[in-house]
Amino acid sequence: MNFSADTDRNWSLSGPGYELHAGLPTLFAADGRVMEAVEAQWHEPSGEHGNDALVHEASGVFEGTRTEWHIRLQLDAAGSQAELRLEIINPGPEPVQFSSIDLFGGRATVELAGGTNQGHWLQGGFHMLGPWQVHAMAPGHCEGFWVLGLFDRGQPNTLVMGFADYRNCLARFAFDVPLCADKKLDSLSALLHPGATGPITIEPGGRFRTEPLFLASGAEEQTVLDAYAERLGRDRKRPLRSVRWVGWNTYYNLNIELTQQDVIEHADIIAERFLPENAGQVFVLIDHGWQQALGDWEANDQFPEGMQWLAAQLNDRGIVAGIWLNLFQLTQNSQLAATHPEWLLKGADGEPVRVGKWFDQKGLWDRFCLDISHPEVRRHLVDLVTKLTVEWGYRVIKSDFNYSAFGTDFAGDPTKVTATFHDSSQPVLALYLSLLEELRAAMGEETYTFGCIDSLPTYQSWSDAQRVSYDTGYKWPEALRAIRSANTNAFLSGHIWTTHPDMLLLQPEPDTEHLHFAEAHFGVPGFVAGASLADSPARTLVQARVAATHVALSGGPVVSSDLLTKLPEDRWAVFEKIVPPIEGPGGKPVNLTEQIPTTIAQQVSANGEAWHLLAVYNWSKAVRDALVRIEDLGLDPGAACHAFEFWSSRYQCVTDGRLLSCDMDATSVRLYAIRAVSPKPQVVGTDRHYSQGAAEFASVQWLEGEMRLELGLSDHVRQPFHIWLWCPAPYRAAGLTGLDEPKVVVPSPDGDIIRYTADPADRLAAVTFER
Repeated sequence: MNFSADTDRNWSLSGPGYELHAGLPTLFAADGRVMEAVEAQWHEPSGEHGNDALVHEASGVFEGTRTEWHIRLQLDAAGSQAELRLEIINPGPEPVQFSSIDLFGGRATVELAGGTNQGHWLQGGFHMLGPWQVHAMAPGHCEGFWVLGLFDRGQPNTLVMGFADYRNCLARFAFDVPLCADKKLDSLSALLHPGATGPITIEPGGRFRTEPLFLASGAEEQTVLDAYAERLGRDRKRPLRSVRWVGWNTYYNLNIELTQQDVIEHADIIAERFLPENAGQVFVLIDHGWQQALGDWEANDQFPEGMQWLAAQLNDRGIVAGIWLNLFQLTQNSQLAATHPEWLLKGADGEPVRVGKWFDQKGLWDRFCLDISHPEVRRHLVDLVTKLTVEWGYRVIKSDFNYSAFGTDFAGDPTKVTATFHDSSQPVLALYLSLLEELRAAMGEETYTFGCIDSLPTYQSWSDAQRVSYDTGYKWPEALRAIRSANTNAFLSGHIWTTHPDMLLLQPEPDTEHLHFAEAHFGVPGFVAGASLADSPARTLVQARVAATHVALSGGPVVSSDLLTKLPEDRWAVFEKIVPPIEGPGGKPVNLTEQIPTTIAQQVSANGEAWHLLAVYNWSKAVRDALVRIEDLGLDPGAACHAFEFWSSRYQCVTDGRLLSCDMDATSVRLYAIRAVSPKPQVVGTDRHYSQGAAEFASVQWLEGEMRLELGLSDHVRQPFHIWLWCPAPYRAAGLTGLDEPKVVVPSPDGDIIRYTADPADRLAAVTFER
């Protein structure tokens, strides 16, 4: 990045394929005045002490006022990253109030060398189930929250800008794409807004520092997005937790019809299938339907022994107990709403803010918001999470619908909410983040939190994992929408939280015995994904493998919500092949600008070896071929690679840098393990686990002196399975331990691919070779 400034209050950053031209900041005062920064004095650039960063600084006042501003723009030594900070100083005798700030002054532009007709842009949503999506640039007005990515694959070049270290303000970007083909984006703004609590006040002699704006550029989309995610990760107050969760959730089939006995039956099944080898990493989570009402967090009649008793039952089976909460909403039928109407967030008309409808066993109700600025509400919520975690024993918490803490509904814009908070002395984001820190402290570090429909800044102190996709559902279009949204922000996983891709749904069709009260009695068709009287979708085995591959490569937990008492064995086989999930941030799209990514790549390291997993999807309704360039995975296209497809157990050797997947079924996936060809015998694939080597083996050793390949089987292996080995031409198998049924499946002059059957009764499998 190269910096320049002129004498007309403008500055620029430029790099390969782009030029960002921006003005000095504009302050939008609470009284309606628009205050532009003037008297800019850019100082000579200076080096940052202790590194090679270059710092540009400027200062001045806002037009017509004594209010001062100071900008600090730091460029890293490599010239690929920058960070912009603004400080506002009030030296006057009266308070200064403002309702928003545009760091670019409302007149920024971005020139793209490839033109807007070849460009794409990343839209961030207010919450993580909002419209996180990559769009082709089209004429019109574009806007999103938190982060903006601009991609030009023709150059190639990527420019990402996003705020970090969130403390006070909601952040949004907006720009215009001109009607005629052009190379320039107009009217780019980087806006900071305090939300519904009202204007920010700087007292006399006081200062206000904005959230820093981070910018990064480079040729590779994911590399640049990773840089932003790494910057966010530096603000995280708690270390990322590496837990390879396997679980079951009550939501999709049982929903509000679940009972205490349903939970016990499914806990027994989960324990039988996945314990003890996954001890400490298996949970059962009781979702919506256990509470008396939203806001009344005690067991209803379907749980006669109470929730504390049920948590103890789960724990006695070696299962971590999990429970669902909707912390910030309550329904009109709740005792809490009747007892404490003063705790409800009020609109400008003095009436409670409504954020949609809610169904339960008793009816369909209006939903209200709790006022998170009210000190009694904050104490109540701390007491609530303490009861559920410390007293009752639930150590996995799913916190849902958290967007309503800002006074908005699911699709609402928190910068446009008009509500009256009990205490408006702080911005709503500051109130929210400080409350989350109080709740985390009350729950204890051993509690694991799954955020759901929550905003990006919660990574700092709240979310261990975050739902990043729409409800997946049994209806295939819903599943595709969930897959698209999860892959769009996959760059965040492993940096600020673990991605939660929603539930794994494998059963052929939704359970017909549980039609959900929401539809059968209250006329809310389709509210619960898949459970529709009018539409009973079927999920084929091929589509089940697609769903399993997506969940496995997400890097997140494997959580079923099927009715396990009726799950066919062929679907259990799919489920068990992705347990346990392997450690790591998960896979990422090879081409982020596709509407639904067709290739997802993940790097794997285990037992001293590194390889790639590559998922190739066919989203169409017709059979098709797919071609993947090995260099797109960062591999040498001139070097030969093994490519072993997991679901079909088929092998091919890639020698020309191109992996061809022929005759892919409609809505199907092929999952390859890509390994560089070794001059020595090596594992190329298995049919036990999707990683093809990271979970099946506790150890893999080549003993050169003995010419022996030893494979230590892990505790995750319960049944015999197949292993495919590469035997290069100089070698020939001479002896077997713990293996039988050798079969040459791919002979060649350079070497053979040999399939063996491993017996878990002998935890060591080995092949001795001779030349």
